[in-house]
Amino acid sequence: MNILVTGGLGFIGSALFKMLPQNGYQLYHSKADILDREALKVEVSVKSWDMVFHLAAFSDPSSCVENPEQAKKVNIEGTRNLLEVLENAQGPGFHFVFPSTAHVYFGGDLSSEPVSEDFPLNPVSLYAETKLQAETVVGQFCKNYGMKGTVFRLFNFTHCSQDKKFFLPHVYNSLRQFRGNEVGEVNVGDVDVIRDIGAVQDLVGAFEAVALTERDRSCSRGHQPDVFNICTGRGRNLRELIFQMGETLGFREVRVNRRPGTKPTPNTVLGSGQRFQDRFGWQPNYLGDRDFLRAFLSPIG
Repeated sequence: MNILVTGGLGFIGSALFKMLPQNGYQLYHSKADILDREALKVEVSVKSWDMVFHLAAFSDPSSCVENPEQAKKVNIEGTRNLLEVLENAQGPGFHFVFPSTAHVYFGGDLSSEPVSEDFPLNPVSLYAETKLQAETVVGQFCKNYGMKGTVFRLFNFTHCSQDKKFFLPHVYNSLRQFRGNEVGEVNVGDVDVIRDIGAVQDLVGAFEAVALTERDRSCSRGHQPDVFNICTGRGRNLRELIFQMGETLGFREVRVNRRPGTKPTPNTVLGSGQRFQDRFGWQPNYLGDRDFLRAFLSPIG
């Protein structure tokens, strides 16, 4: 099975390349700029693609705020460019997997129940808006050309190799500065909250679950993309997670300092991944906090 991966050097892409080839998948890293149609044409024409994992994107809210016009171009028009080039090169006979974000729900009341795919869409950030618009682009190609599409609405997945601007890598890197001391210290925002956070190894397993189904050619095609929340369904208290990280790294005490001016956030954000689990049989392997932290600190692959 030939799988084209855009954004293969990013956090998720790097994990895919470390894990999936071990299980017999042929992954190819697209080096073309997705805004450069001519470069895409050359690259796409090299092989007939069974699947495409489209990971190239502005992938966090802060980068979208800093570069709003470029974020719109990359996340929306870049997705359209890639799909048009693929469609022109080989027709609709490929399976397009598009990672979107759970941020498309974040304008609603998230505390009342686990968020399912039927939860009202209410993006409140530019990042979420661009991802939701890109979902619409994927849907148009499914409807108009009979392409098979799968949309992942990702909750949080992490690893110590992730950029330290994300929560747990920030905690990890902050504590590492105090190595050799009994007491560590970390400056954070609101941590007295519950969040759905998983190990990136489990996220790779979700991609593989879809690839396995495509290998068996049991995925339906056309109409609209299948939309799935990818999450653990387990809430983690962020403050407790900091303390457990400190204990794992050998600290007797961790001092948690709240940054001044931190905005309040929802008390609980918890996803429901039951639809994906029922369809593909995927289950996260690292649900307990200690197992999760072990995966967070372990080499990928």
